[in-house]
Amino acid sequence: MKNVIDGGQNKFDIHFKVPTQNLEPNETMMTHIPGDQIKQAMKLADMDLLNPTQIDLSVHAPVNNILGVSLSHGEEGDIPLSTHNRALLVDHDKQAAFGYHSISTGARVAPVHTLNLSASEEQRKENSNIVLKRIDPKWMGLGPENAVAGSFKTKIDGQDKILVSDQSSSGVPSAVHRFLVHNDTNAKLFNGVYTKSRVKTTIAPNGRSAFIMDPAHYNDTSASLKKSLTTTSPFQHGLTASITNLSDSKITSEQPSFVNVTLHRTPVDRQQGYVSREDSVIAQQDVHALTGTSGTSGVKAAPLPYTEATEMTFEDMDSVAGGDSA
Repeated sequence: MKNVIDGGQNKFDIHFKVPTQNLEPNETMMTHIPGDQIKQAMKLADMDLLNPTQIDLSVHAPVNNILGVSLSHGEEGDIPLSTHNRALLVDHDKQAAFGYHSISTGARVAPVHTLNLSASEEQRKENSNIVLKRIDPKWMGLGPENAVAGSFKTKIDGQDKILVSDQSSSGVPSAVHRFLVHNDTNAKLFNGVYTKSRVKTTIAPNGRSAFIMDPAHYNDTSASLKKSLTTTSPFQHGLTASITNLSDSKITSEQPSFVNVTLHRTPVDRQQGYVSREDSVIAQQDVHALTGTSGTSGVKAAPLPYTEATEMTFEDMDSVAGGDSA
């Protein structure tokens, strides 16, 4: 059987059963699914392969109470969902508006509400190949903690050096050591000082053979690997559905409510690989790009000589404009 990295689904349904029985006014109940369960159900080798684009959201509640529905990440729902879409409940009696991702107005079934998701770090064009490199067998199972594992600061002949062994004293594999091993014929890497014929080795304090690295080379390599091996998708923290009772009365139904989520995504493409996406949010910089302008002219004025300068007052404006005083 093939080693599947992406199950290929372009959408995935999750139905949250939320215990809203006897929910008091302004009280909230939530249900959570861990990120690992989402990853396993979708047959993803890495959560950064999820590449979500939007969520279709609805709620089915066996009550006539007004309910506010929100989605978030984390077991406690403390990590916001990256979307600017909101549904508003404008309450005349309270003279206030309440924003949620969806609202059930007491008709038992709320309409489907679409949430456009902002692009997260791994979805941006400059990072699109990082996750594909990370799922290479030589990096599978490694995380950011492996970027410093097996490394020891020392001095050799009075100069600072870093000793990089294949694992830490507790057995955690070293990503830097693995990187150097896989580049031992790469003459372009740091001018070839870590190729087989030129690399220097010694025995590290953990008793294992270690490469001797220049601190600047080590810092560059370790920082790059730390970024490459760090999962950034907020869905790694799972998804949490929360329901808040917005009515003035307690929910009397003994039946739970259901939050229905359809997660839309872009699978890994056989030809294009990981398909990056642009953020749907328009920022001020985007407007400058469209109009061909920038926030400032970017041109520094050359100083011109002058003999005397007097600070102007409001009354001076008419004389400058050539008008008469009022």
